[in-house]
Amino acid sequence: MKRQVRWIASIFLAFNVVSSTALAQNNDHGAVRIMTYNLDEGTDYQEALGAALFNPAAFPAAVQLTINNVRATNPPARMAAIASEIAAHQPDLVGVQEATQWRTSGTCADSTAPEFDLLQSLLAQLSALGEHYDAIAVTKEFDFVGFTPSGSCVRATNQDAILARTDLAAGGFQLANVQSANFQNVLTFSTSIGPLKLLRGWASVDAVVRGQSFRFITTHLEDGTQGYPFSVYQQLQASELLQKAGSTDLPIIIAADFNVAANNSADPSYGTYRELIAAGLVDEWQAGSSAGGLTCCQSPLLTNMSSSLSNRIDLVFASDRFVARAAQLAGTTPSDIASNVFWPSDHAGVFVKLKLPD
Repeated sequence: MKRQVRWIASIFLAFNVVSSTALAQNNDHGAVRIMTYNLDEGTDYQEALGAALFNPAAFPAAVQLTINNVRATNPPARMAAIASEIAAHQPDLVGVQEATQWRTSGTCADSTAPEFDLLQSLLAQLSALGEHYDAIAVTKEFDFVGFTPSGSCVRATNQDAILARTDLAAGGFQLANVQSANFQNVLTFSTSIGPLKLLRGWASVDAVVRGQSFRFITTHLEDGTQGYPFSVYQQLQASELLQKAGSTDLPIIIAADFNVAANNSADPSYGTYRELIAAGLVDEWQAGSSAGGLTCCQSPLLTNMSSSLSNRIDLVFASDRFVARAAQLAGTTPSDIASNVFWPSDHAGVFVKLKLPD
């Protein structure tokens, strides 16, 4: 759950989509293209969590407000905008977070038809642009469940996923050993509606790109910027990530929403950032760009016309055997995504091009 717990096709882009594969083949010899993007599920749950913790009588109204806010952000239009950003950058592998399913029909027990499915919507929009991606790993994380004053169920199932291109020559791009798991160290709160478990996890895949092997990992760590106890659990999850997903002789790339303020050494989450650096990983944004790289966060309803990105929490780490060739942000320019929605997500995406180890 983020922050307890921010684009856009044109005739030029259409040309880019048609020609990008050929350009990539010409310019990416010995390199892999990586992206991470928090899709933004459309809420930070503040109203619902506040009611569950302190005012249970207000919880049904807070559930209604939560789904109203999600609808106001227009997830389908936002996924179209994110698909355009991915198409423009042509990553080989993408880590996405908050790829949430919102179910609002039937009862919570049998509500299986989502009103919004951000992951499937994103894949459909990529396909409509002529892009070939598939979700090769999906990690289901926490569930938010509640009933509105009218008795309707609202259920959000948060997911992280790895997207991979499916249109590259088999000999030049091979994937195997897909893994996913939830962290053992997760925060649980007692509330008036029962235990609230902030389940989080990770996914990985072993890749061979242009003859070179590595492991690609994505995750969404606990929000350590909120201080104790969130920062403690964040560090425990980072240690789990390194011990489990990172347990390999292959060089690794981790593209994720780390929820660490990498640009602020005074932030309570900065210890997790230091832990990742101490593990021998390289912050590829710093290696590949001299810009600030701020990725979080626009306003929850995405109605701010001027960017409010102030923290660098979406990062790409990699073993020191990789060399950064480029690093860019995506989704940092306001646009008319939908009525009063100016950003595809409350996060910016991060793209890096890495020279593969010899």
